[in-house]
Amino acid sequence: MNKIFAGLVFSILIIISSCEPVVVFKTPQPKGITEVSSFSPEFRGTFFCESDSGLVVVDENIIYKTHWFNFSIPENRIESDPDLEKSGESLMVKDLGKCMTYKIQNDTVYASIRLADTLFMLSEENILKSYKGHQVMNLKLKDDDYEVIILSLDEDSNLELKMATLPREVEELEKITSVKDVSYDDIEQYQVNPTQLEFDEILKQEIVFETCEYFMRVKIPMKDLYPF
Repeated sequence: MNKIFAGLVFSILIIISSCEPVVVFKTPQPKGITEVSSFSPEFRGTFFCESDSGLVVVDENIIYKTHWFNFSIPENRIESDPDLEKSGESLMVKDLGKCMTYKIQNDTVYASIRLADTLFMLSEENILKSYKGHQVMNLKLKDDDYEVIILSLDEDSNLELKMATLPREVEELEKITSVKDVSYDDIEQYQVNPTQLEFDEILKQEIVFETCEYFMRVKIPMKDLYPF
């Protein structure tokens, strides 16, 4: 595989990779709140991710992030590179199993490929709850615990994505709810199972959930954000 497409594969791995959360929840949060079947309309839309310049789309029952990668390659490389194959108006990258649009100018091929990753999709295991103006996403993990992610709107209808992080002192969290150390190998991890009142206190004190991403609402077409 040539360096260009090795770089694309690496980019895909970066996009789809995820880390184990430091704080996991034994049950979907918050307790006692009925799950909903779709994101609230005011949360839906297209957003620009400031951290990596990707686009985040919040639809009725899914959140996904998309990136566009543009690159160029000498035209004579197309015929000699076994990884590449022209297919109509598209260029197939065999190792990736993906087609991309392209144009030829001055013996150089300019191509663009779109990569997308699902951040959350409602299902029987992935549960969404609407709570006090927030969208609380519960992603079921392999050991039946849940990763809890909170989506909030600011005054300009932009989105803040908050994930559970470990307080500086575990004792701070233990003052609110019971904490179980479930660390394994070299991974530090703690399990909690708060009541609704305890969950409220966790949100109020802001000792677990921290804003890790900020998504700015955009109202222009994707093609204008990422011109080919």
